[in-house]
Amino acid sequence: MKTVMKIFVVLVLSFMAVPGTCPAQNVWKFNADSCRARALENNAAVRNADLKVQAAVETKRSAVAKYFPSVSANVSAFLLHDYLVDVSTSDVTDGKISVEMYSDGKSIESYISEALDEIAPLFEQFGVDIKQEVSDFVSGLSYNASLQMVKKGVSASVVALQPLYSGGRIINGNKLARVGVEAAEIQKSMTLKDVSYGAEQRYWLLVSLNEKMKTLESMSALVDTLYRDVEAAYSAGLVNKNDLLKVELKRNELMSGRSTLNSAIALANMSLCQYIGLPLEDTVVPVDGLEGMHSLPRLPMVPDSTEISRRDEYKLLSLNVEAEKYKKRLILGESLPQLGLGAGYFYGNLWGANTHNAGVFVTLSIPISSWWDNTFNYRRQKVMEQIAVNEREDYRGLLSLQVRQAWDELCDLYRQVGIYEQTIVQAEENLKVNSDYYASGMVPLSDLLEAQALYQQSVGQYVDKCISYKLKVLEYDNMIE
Repeated sequence: MKTVMKIFVVLVLSFMAVPGTCPAQNVWKFNADSCRARALENNAAVRNADLKVQAAVETKRSAVAKYFPSVSANVSAFLLHDYLVDVSTSDVTDGKISVEMYSDGKSIESYISEALDEIAPLFEQFGVDIKQEVSDFVSGLSYNASLQMVKKGVSASVVALQPLYSGGRIINGNKLARVGVEAAEIQKSMTLKDVSYGAEQRYWLLVSLNEKMKTLESMSALVDTLYRDVEAAYSAGLVNKNDLLKVELKRNELMSGRSTLNSAIALANMSLCQYIGLPLEDTVVPVDGLEGMHSLPRLPMVPDSTEISRRDEYKLLSLNVEAEKYKKRLILGESLPQLGLGAGYFYGNLWGANTHNAGVFVTLSIPISSWWDNTFNYRRQKVMEQIAVNEREDYRGLLSLQVRQAWDELCDLYRQVGIYEQTIVQAEENLKVNSDYYASGMVPLSDLLEAQALYQQSVGQYVDKCISYKLKVLEYDNMIE
């Protein structure tokens, strides 16, 4: 495993060392609005939010389709090894088989009896009882009859069923689907706000790091100049080596800070690129800087407690209460009768002849055994509805507290921005005074280095407070919109 890792590292270093083999890099100059727009266009969370809205709309369309008749078609064919009906007189061991023949609505036996009555007198002259002779002859006859039918066949049907009453399940199902669409749209709105905030957060982080790098480079230039002056003074014997070592330590400290900042800037740049849909190898150059920090958004208005109902989180909780109510009605509908009106067309060919038929019918389904089970489900759903109501009312107070806390933090940041703005002016003046005093030999080197550190620190803190204020304003606006 170690060998594989060594080979991998060598290949990566070789790839980076060969000119022209690094991937092409694009440099983009963006402001906060540009980053936010690209994030809303390319971020995966936004695309997924759109897809969830589409899925909710399709669910609603599916619920609307329940209002219309359901149509089904069935076709079947069969071929049997033996006849489905195969009956022979020889197979009858118990009971009897009766066969009667008719002509013009009159049985054949009646015709024969009438004919024998007409010719009987003629045979009586010769002493022959023709009726008895015929009866004896017939009684001596034997016969074997069989019936075979239905060995193959085809049948088809088309049936349409229109629900007339379903216990309110279709209506409440559509209402529940509508709530789902509204919830998906609100969640999309929340996603857009979160993505916008995430884009600005990453953008201003990059701005902050770049401004700190500018300040550090400015301090490095001052320290380099100071190092040359102290080195010359040390060579001339005007200062001791301790002063030279102090400046060298400061230079090393700034070099270490530059290395850390470079890594942080590279990581922040990649994070922003990934978030707004750019290749990680690209570079984003922020348009904003320290000079633009003075045009901060003004302090928003004091929050109004009545605006809580406008928040997306509260709307979602209200929709959750509504959804639980419709779920309760759906469970109740499962215990109510269902009435439907249907019509059908039927075709069959079972014994070689085509048959067609059509008809209408009414269906009534009354659940009986499920009443017991649905009673407990209905009670459980009533509890779930009350839980949703309690959560909404409890969260209403939490939302009010959250808005008030954000407002207090916003006011505090606004005051701190003003304080640190004055701190920069004072630190800059302090650095100028100590530089002049050091040049005149009135203060030691340590005071000058301390003044430089204070200026660098005050600039970094001012930038951080300005960015924190900008982000807090955006967060507060998202809360009350």
